[in-house]
Amino acid sequence: MLLTIFVITILCFAVAYKFYGGFQSRFYDLDPNRKTPATELQDDIDYCPAHPAVLMGHHFASIAGAGPVVGPIAAAAALGWLPTLLWIIIGCIFFGGVHDMGALVASIRHKGMSIGEVVRQWIGARGHKLFLAFTWLSLTLVIAVFLELAAQTFAADPAVAFTATLYIFLAMVFGVAIYHYGISLKVSTIIMLPILFGSLIFGIESSWVQSTFCSEP
Repeated sequence: MLLTIFVITILCFAVAYKFYGGFQSRFYDLDPNRKTPATELQDDIDYCPAHPAVLMGHHFASIAGAGPVVGPIAAAAALGWLPTLLWIIIGCIFFGGVHDMGALVASIRHKGMSIGEVVRQWIGARGHKLFLAFTWLSLTLVIAVFLELAAQTFAADPAVAFTATLYIFLAMVFGVAIYHYGISLKVSTIIMLPILFGSLIFGIESSWVQSTFCSEP
């Protein structure tokens, strides 16, 4: 059953990527040869070209927000698995994907500015202030929900808390290795992945981790 659901979901996403993604690409007149602000305005501070795999990783982590993560959990608890599956498939294709692609293109076409600045330019100061107020309120809600989920997960399993804490430092080392010391993305990934998975195994088996990262005194 689970394998069938997985295969159906992957097929839906693949078809949507090919046809609906292609439609959006044509609608936005995307050109892979056109320079992005990161290249056009490169100063290695605010504008810095990123490897496509790194960029995809950032976007993959960013899109997994309250909609596709917290929403389906709440839907599954209240309505069952079918509404949750439809939420993920239909929502990601026709809402999340469209929203994120439109926001990215808008930012790229406006020198990499945030959507708030794009709103200021095209709608005006009042629209800009209203948008920022909405963004602040919505992000406060999202952060609060994620903080609660993260705290519950960390409290339930010390190994997760240990690995997540180490992951933050590994991410900084990863960035320094690539951008400061010029180590290739492939080599850095080959080095970091075993360390990351090893830290999870170590966290599960280590009595020190279980006692130090335990929520109980």
